[in-house]
Amino acid sequence: MDNKRRGQGSGIVANLTDRGKPQRTTYKLSTSKPLPDNTNCMACSDDGGFLTLGHSSGVSVWCVHTMRSMADWLQEETEVTSIKMTNVCEAFYMVGSVDNMGVMRIFLYHGKDLFLVSVLNSMQNINKRNVCLTFELFKGGDYGAASVRCMSDTWLEVYRFPSEDWIREFEAAAARKEEESESFVPETLKWSPVSVELKIFPPKIPPVRADDATKIITFCLSLDELDEGLRTCTHHFLLPCGSCPADVHVKSGLPAAVCMWWSGSHNLLQYFFHKSDQTTAVDLKPDITWPHTNEITCSAVSRCFRFVAVGLSNAVVCVWDRLAGSPLSVSSIPTQTSLLRVQFVDYWPVCADDYQSTTLDENHLMALCKNGAIFSITVGRGAKSITTELPDKPQNKGDMPTITESVQFLRGLLLVWHRDGKILLEDVIHNTPLCALLRPASHHIASPCTPVYALNAKQHSLYIRGDPHQRRGCSAKKENHSVLLTFHFGESHVIKHYIASHPPSPPRMKKLSFEDLKEDFSFYLQERVLSVDERHAAIKHTWEHLQQRRENAAAPHK
Repeated sequence: MDNKRRGQGSGIVANLTDRGKPQRTTYKLSTSKPLPDNTNCMACSDDGGFLTLGHSSGVSVWCVHTMRSMADWLQEETEVTSIKMTNVCEAFYMVGSVDNMGVMRIFLYHGKDLFLVSVLNSMQNINKRNVCLTFELFKGGDYGAASVRCMSDTWLEVYRFPSEDWIREFEAAAARKEEESESFVPETLKWSPVSVELKIFPPKIPPVRADDATKIITFCLSLDELDEGLRTCTHHFLLPCGSCPADVHVKSGLPAAVCMWWSGSHNLLQYFFHKSDQTTAVDLKPDITWPHTNEITCSAVSRCFRFVAVGLSNAVVCVWDRLAGSPLSVSSIPTQTSLLRVQFVDYWPVCADDYQSTTLDENHLMALCKNGAIFSITVGRGAKSITTELPDKPQNKGDMPTITESVQFLRGLLLVWHRDGKILLEDVIHNTPLCALLRPASHHIASPCTPVYALNAKQHSLYIRGDPHQRRGCSAKKENHSVLLTFHFGESHVIKHYIASHPPSPPRMKKLSFEDLKEDFSFYLQERVLSVDERHAAIKHTWEHLQQRRENAAAPHK
């Protein structure tokens, strides 16, 4: 690292050298404020003004600037384990939570009021209850999605929230609360219901027959061998990218589809919204199927929503270009283990004018392997992908990375959490270790395998739950107060170099129009010409593999 990027900033503790590795500047996290008991999760609002906490008594909303509680929703024996937060409009925020019983709740926050507006899976029958496995709020609060399990069945539900109606009802509820004062009972409030946009079950596996050779989609689905009792799904919202005529009917900034895959599956499936006649059909068929020769183990979507990356069990990463309708690249990771995670790494040039060309012509990804190795991948249109292993490969089990996340407001940086509590920042673009964040001597990082933390994209800050070290002679109850540890990236001269100087908002994909058809067709032909050799090799390999699978499936079982 050059001297300019090694500038001295406030909070620097030392430069560490570990077994001859490159030096890494270290910074100490600061202690902010005690947290509620058993704070299990936290999330920041899109505007950076509020921090919401999920804990053993419910949900709390804190002001980031004062670190004071602004509103609470408290209920005994409600252990909130997952929480999301997004801006609905100016000064109104939506909070989504999941508790330890798998119950999903939606709240609306404004001023000093936090109202429960919907319970998405209220349990009428404890013996047959719908349990939420994962939940996501789309930015803006118009859509949400959850994977749900009931007994041995698992499915994905996509919700459409009546945000505008809720805001009007919220204002009426707030006025009623002020008028009734102590006699006000929030449970008596009536809120507009949530609608289910899609309800997606695992596709039924069709039998393989001799005449299925020409039915590509049926054949690809037939290769999936899913365990009935262990199905889980991973999903991503997709904004319009101009490749589908239906995109013109989608309001700007709202998703047009959802893509997903089931555990054990070879296929990435896409479902379009706005099909009310098929929302709850058990045999809802995908609108687009992206087949792969091996099982999918991880996936990610770029911030411009044009590219979808898929990690396979044979350590191959395939990046699909939704606009071109074909793979942008296929990269093989030099490892003997499978991939645990793949992720796009945000990167912008110093000049904002170059943002569009950089986003479309070059993409940077990160792949985390099961053995703990992390690889950076650079892919581009018509160019051979470049795969490089990052330094600091794990030396033991305690050194294994547990969480990796691209920091939205830092160009090309990856935040890596390790099992032994280390927090590192890596420069993925230049393959360089950057710095380490150290906890105070009096505390340790709570559950480093699943750390409780939140990134604030507007304030350029990191918030972490820290637990005190147990002291001899002190009761556990007296010393059991967790605290909020904070770090402000802008206070470091080393990291300041990476902070994006312009708003990190992705470019909007153009909607399909007749004027764009000629340009899109020329782009498609250019893509085909540049990738002809790579496609021929990939097609040959794919069909050889599929043919072998077909012969094995058709062979009589002994």
